[in-house]
Amino acid sequence: MKKIKVVIFGGAGFVGNSIVKLIDKKKYEVVVFDNLSTGFVSNLEDIDEFEFVTGDIRKECDVDNVLNEAEIVYHLAALTSVEESFYKSELYYENNVYGTHNIVRGMLKNKVRKIIYSSSSAVYGEVLANGYDENFLPNPNNIYGLTKLDGEYIIKIYAINEGLEYTILRYQNVYGPKQSFDSDYCSVIPLFINNALNEKVLKIYGDGEQRRDFVYVEDIANANILSMNSGANETFNVATGELLSINYLAEKIKQIVNKKIKIEHYPPRKGDDLGSVVDTSRIKDELKWSPQTTFEQGLLKTYNYYAGKN
Repeated sequence: MKKIKVVIFGGAGFVGNSIVKLIDKKKYEVVVFDNLSTGFVSNLEDIDEFEFVTGDIRKECDVDNVLNEAEIVYHLAALTSVEESFYKSELYYENNVYGTHNIVRGMLKNKVRKIIYSSSSAVYGEVLANGYDENFLPNPNNIYGLTKLDGEYIIKIYAINEGLEYTILRYQNVYGPKQSFDSDYCSVIPLFINNALNEKVLKIYGDGEQRRDFVYVEDIANANILSMNSGANETFNVATGELLSINYLAEKIKQIVNKKIKIEHYPPRKGDDLGSVVDTSRIKDELKWSPQTTFEQGLLKTYNYYAGKN
């Protein structure tokens, strides 16, 4: 039996490589497409049976070539920093919006059936109500969230007019091993762990009471795998339902590292919301997905990775 071809745009990245690892290679022919701007070939070193292609989602020829005879696309090739998106807005529009449009048009040319799109809870913006679900009106308050929402709309427009199938996954704050910590705009968990290991200050922007729902990367990857066989044209929140403050996170990391680490507070950053509980009943009911990793388990696994204990 011929294998089903799956193309993973951004497959060398933090979340992408975890998806590559979980796909059943007996059923699927896997092609990883990445420009290596934020992903690394080393992320894929322990994974067998896939083809790697270097390319740019903004280039039509690159996308068209890799989509030939594909049936399913994972789209994770995005710039993801809220703060950076204000300073590099043109680049975020080029990659996250035009790049998504280019992928979708390439899918139509090559008659690719379905796209699984990695979106973000940033599309909701500042939400005052708790328990908001996928029907809550999106209202992004930063450029990153806007570009992810634009990507969603592009996909939905072609679904309505051309019959494209999609699953949209709106992630909360993903964390885990292999997440980058060496840029000015990296995620808070790898940054805090790296700073704590090196006995550097943990910088908290604002009062630290902004709350986040942290989802372990393997749980995110499992949601993506389950989406391969989900119903057509669905949008799901992917979250744990547990909110933790940045102050709590900093103290927890100090405990794990067991060193005297200083915590300092700085002015709030642009587009940084307070955080709200996300309703995940839809993904639990329809995909039978639920997080399998507690925050304590995931944080310890992540710490062990950066501390070289894995």
